[in-house]
Amino acid sequence: MARRAPLFCARSILIAGLLTSCVYGDDPHPSGGHVRSIEVRTTPELLAALAPADVAVREIHLAAGRYALDRPLVVPDGTTLVGAGTMQYAADGTPAGFANGTESAIVAATPFEGDLVTLGNATTLRRLALRDRGGADTSRSGNVVAIGSRTPHDAITATIDACEIDTPNSLGIGVTGPTGNAVIVLTRNPSLAGDPFPHEASTLDVEITGSVLRSSATGGALFVVNFAARTDTRVRLARNRVEGALVASGGVNRPDPVDHSTVSIASQRNLYVAPPGDAGYPAWVLLGASSPPHMSTTATIGPSSNRLRAASIGDRIDGFATGIFGAAARRFESGSGPLYDNSLEIDLSELRLHTVGPGAADFAIYAAQAASPDATLPVGERNVVRVRMRAVDGSGARANEYAERKPVGSNASNSTDGRNKADTNRIEFVGNASEFRHVNANVDPPPAPDRFVER
Repeated sequence: MARRAPLFCARSILIAGLLTSCVYGDDPHPSGGHVRSIEVRTTPELLAALAPADVAVREIHLAAGRYALDRPLVVPDGTTLVGAGTMQYAADGTPAGFANGTESAIVAATPFEGDLVTLGNATTLRRLALRDRGGADTSRSGNVVAIGSRTPHDAITATIDACEIDTPNSLGIGVTGPTGNAVIVLTRNPSLAGDPFPHEASTLDVEITGSVLRSSATGGALFVVNFAARTDTRVRLARNRVEGALVASGGVNRPDPVDHSTVSIASQRNLYVAPPGDAGYPAWVLLGASSPPHMSTTATIGPSSNRLRAASIGDRIDGFATGIFGAAARRFESGSGPLYDNSLEIDLSELRLHTVGPGAADFAIYAAQAASPDATLPVGERNVVRVRMRAVDGSGARANEYAERKPVGSNASNSTDGRNKADTNRIEFVGNASEFRHVNANVDPPPAPDRFVER
């Protein structure tokens, strides 16, 4: 059998050793400038340190303590925030949170609207705790950490290392996009906020390592999405503890059509665990493209020619009702146009799953989904899911589904193993059924033999 190259080379997501030493004063920086290191101990000192200055690259060291904010905090380009937290680790080596008394905690005070911390280009958060406000108000507008485009043709790189990021809030939708997430990464279309120019042709490159991302049962740990056309968003995750859902989409209309955009997720040695009281949200929601769930659009065609690529090496998914939910195209309501030529590529290596509860499923993967009361709503055409799995250890007998179209009630157009021959949407597994059973364990039921293609 001809072997297809993996979507991500393992070398590309290996994380190099991280620098943890603190240097004070003015020191040479690889950019050619100098690092101006500042130590702060109070919220006013932190805000003053983030004000415009005459140096392009700065490190701000936060002493252990609590920094309460009553307004969103923007980290300027080229700035690193370093806390004093000492990360603790579980027996399996995953981060478990900071030791008592060591954390430098940036928290949302009352009142507060908007994202707690927004990162600019070439920025880093290290050894910090960032906590959203909870209590009775769990539906406020905002996320904990936001990394997003600012203009068309923008370019942003950002790093989150050895941090603890918590949100107790519910998922929602605001003027600028999804809310209630621990971390959100997005190329923006600010038209709902009065700006008529989507941030087309922007690039985002984000790395999250050795951190704890926590959400409530109805919140999201990490949300990655393109709301603008011809954009490229890349997120690399390594050795994190993620409590809550990872949601990603290659392109979503908001409301302008999005085309030729890509999201790439590279995940290595992470633990994805259901938060206490989890209400059944999947661990991963992977969408090649989607129409918006909260509005009808005037576009006659939905997102087209977008792509989501997800590569996983040595990850674990534990305690969710559904492990991986994937669709190349998802259409909400008849007021949004059908979707064409979108793709979802999933490459799984050494993944271990343990899903739980009535109706639990390790995999629910579809070429197309009509997320509407009308299950017969046309989703579009030529949307494709391609899956490669190697050394995956599943949960045993589960309600796994693999179909051209997501079955919904009695109107389902496809069963798990059936095909609608007239449908150009398709799902493909790389290899053959015999090889799949040989190299993967406890994936029950596996894909039907006619789901496989030689590549």
